[in-house]
Amino acid sequence: MFDDRFEVFLADTEQAKEIHHNLRYKIYCLDKRFEDPAAFRNFQESDCYDETAVHFIVRSRESGQWLGAMRLLVGSLDSLPIMKLATIQPQLFRVSEGLSVAEASRLCVIPTHRNGRGSNGKRGPRDGGGVRTSESECVDMLHASWISLGLIRAARQYCLDLQIRYGFFFIADSLARILKRVGMDIRTIGPACEHKGLRRPYIHDIKEGYAAMSVRSPLVDRMFQRVPAYKSFSEVNDVQDVARLVANG
Repeated sequence: MFDDRFEVFLADTEQAKEIHHNLRYKIYCLDKRFEDPAAFRNFQESDCYDETAVHFIVRSRESGQWLGAMRLLVGSLDSLPIMKLATIQPQLFRVSEGLSVAEASRLCVIPTHRNGRGSNGKRGPRDGGGVRTSESECVDMLHASWISLGLIRAARQYCLDLQIRYGFFFIADSLARILKRVGMDIRTIGPACEHKGLRRPYIHDIKEGYAAMSVRSPLVDRMFQRVPAYKSFSEVNDVQDVARLVANG
């Protein structure tokens, strides 16, 4: 389902990284207003961690539009942003000193709708908290969930190839619920705290943390079993294809 509709690229060229940072600008600066647009005159949202990060981007096969992005930071535990932004409780987990670990961050998805209603203007079903959501909001949640899972699958494959066992997330409860619901084992390692909304720190066993997925969400499990999880942007050799991909950034 995911691979029929989307494709994930490792942004390993300057052109691909520009697409990645521009997506972040559109979402974090213009849509969510987490960052000041005036601080990024080149329409490229970035910070001090990007120079050594690995970047991913997602594209719609049907429209050719770039829809989502995520970065992966690899290094020692004390080098990760989560150690500075969250209140970590070390007694809740154990990672050997000096071991390379990874943190997924800047996970963002362009919404399919921005007006809060579906095309027919009708309201959709109530969510788990009893709040009635619009049809477009339901579509947005499904759209964002699948793209987020596709990006996480790509990051997992990248980590497995490097034999990195543990990954970290500093995420909102809404995303944490999705990951747990589909069978990913993520474990809280600290209290919730404010950082562009309420977020919690989690640890994830990249190798063994998917045992429940085949039972809880067989469709997602089949998706995670498929390879390759991503392709490198630099492997797009046709000049016209590269121009088309960049033009849709």
